Amino acid sequence: MNTYVYDLKTGKNVTLSDSGGKALNLYELSKMKGINVPEGFCITTKAYKELFNNNQEVNSLIDELSILKSADLIKISKLSSKIRLVIESTDIPDSIISEISNNLTRLP
Repeated sequence: MNTYVYDLKTGKNVTLSDSGGKALNLYELSKMKGINVPEGFCITTKAYKELFNNNQEVNSLIDELSILKSADLIKISKLSSKIRLVIESTDIPDSIISEISNNLTRLP
């Protein structure tokens, strides 16, 4: 069973808390007759949590970001850039990489 990836067409019991809103909506659309959703998959929230729940740097930056007002565009941009750098520099466990790789190879 996939732990870190949901197939957007054949996944079963995809939930908002496990996949996020965009993935859940794509999954629901794929079940509707006449709607063509391309092959794809999403990374589960479990994978995100394993990577970042205990990452104080990311959590601190997200806390800072959450208190900003929408008018604070410069601060939002700077914090978002910092968050992106931390995320991009995070080592991903082999188990997550393997599952993502396996799903990538099956796409057309």
